[in-house]
Amino acid sequence: MRHRAWSAAAILLAAHASADSLVGPSRLGTYVGGGLGLYAAGDVWKGDIALARELGTGIVRFNSDVWDLLEPRRSDYRWEKLDAAVEVMSAAGVEPLLTLPISSRWNSTSKAIKRHGFDIGPTHFPTRDLIAVKALAKAIAARYRNKIKYYEVWNEPDFSLFWRGEPNPAEYLALLKEAYAGIKEGNPQAVVLIGGLAKPKETAWLDALLSAGGARHFDIMNIHVYPAFATLDEALTVTRGVIRRHGVVKPIWISETSTTGWFFETSDRDKEERAKAHYLLKTFAAALSQSDVERVFWHSLRNPGKDVGLSRDLDFGLMTSGGVALPAHHAFRWLNRILGGCRPLGKRAGSKLEIYPFEDSKRRVEVLWTRSGAAEYQVPAGYRSARRISVMGDELGALEKTSKFSVTEEPLYLELMK
Repeated sequence: MRHRAWSAAAILLAAHASADSLVGPSRLGTYVGGGLGLYAAGDVWKGDIALARELGTGIVRFNSDVWDLLEPRRSDYRWEKLDAAVEVMSAAGVEPLLTLPISSRWNSTSKAIKRHGFDIGPTHFPTRDLIAVKALAKAIAARYRNKIKYYEVWNEPDFSLFWRGEPNPAEYLALLKEAYAGIKEGNPQAVVLIGGLAKPKETAWLDALLSAGGARHFDIMNIHVYPAFATLDEALTVTRGVIRRHGVVKPIWISETSTTGWFFETSDRDKEERAKAHYLLKTFAAALSQSDVERVFWHSLRNPGKDVGLSRDLDFGLMTSGGVALPAHHAFRWLNRILGGCRPLGKRAGSKLEIYPFEDSKRRVEVLWTRSGAAEYQVPAGYRSARRISVMGDELGALEKTSKFSVTEEPLYLELMK
């Protein structure tokens, strides 16, 4: 059968794809514990992991502001909370991505400040007690040698909300070095991610880190993708440009993505939730089609809300804070059902549409949409049958082999049976 021309990158991706590149639970992640992570009660953890597993995620990320919980006093380790969480994940067959903290209340450099309307506690200020950083990292990695493979060193160190009000790559590198060394001493097989960058379009922070030799102290490049700061294409293009300029080759994880209602509030909640579902399919289809993007995490499973002292839910999540499924939840579920087990073939070149094909032994599935307006699309030749499926899994009708149909900015699936 003959298809249209593919880009060189797509051909390379298809030729070198492994089982790990197939769409499935190992590549699909989310963030659990509401806004509390390990501070959440045990039943919250059990419930979230069950929801995440049912959804089809195979890896979960949880927050890192936990040093006091794990080590309330120097060398006085308390593992009960983390033990319980790791056991729940292990029993469910879900991998953890554990983000490490940068200070505790007993070794922080400050008390508290207010940024972006939030009260930022002392644990968002980096410690200068680097011996303690390495000791904690080593202790965790050694204890969970057979249970936790992936570690992320803090969260958004390039964003003032998470780094003492003024991000500082030199300070972060000092901490990253010790955390990396401690993790590798505790478990040489562990994999270390740089803290996910909140603003990947702003290159100065990452440039400075890499210029100082930072690439030697992490294994995975890690970014966050939010419309407030960058599109997916912008985030990946700029990040790749920076690391290549420094001669660095690293796989990329996206440990957070979502729409950002916090920044773009609207009076039409239903419209925003539908737009979030569309964003999810577009972002995951495009990201999973990149040869260097290994995993993508949605932030978050449930909306943070009153559990973190807010008067209303934030609207990042797949579900309300009470666990009611939102349109994005259904979109995530159907993405897993429709694309699960398929191999991404890379973005199809030479089209005015956004087209991302995926393939298994019996079918090809194209995820497609327009960048603006509407456009006609011809059903590709050489397939037994074709049907369209909506973001939400609704049947949009079978198509004749010679059919043309209209594509809009709302993404859809075109399933082609071989």
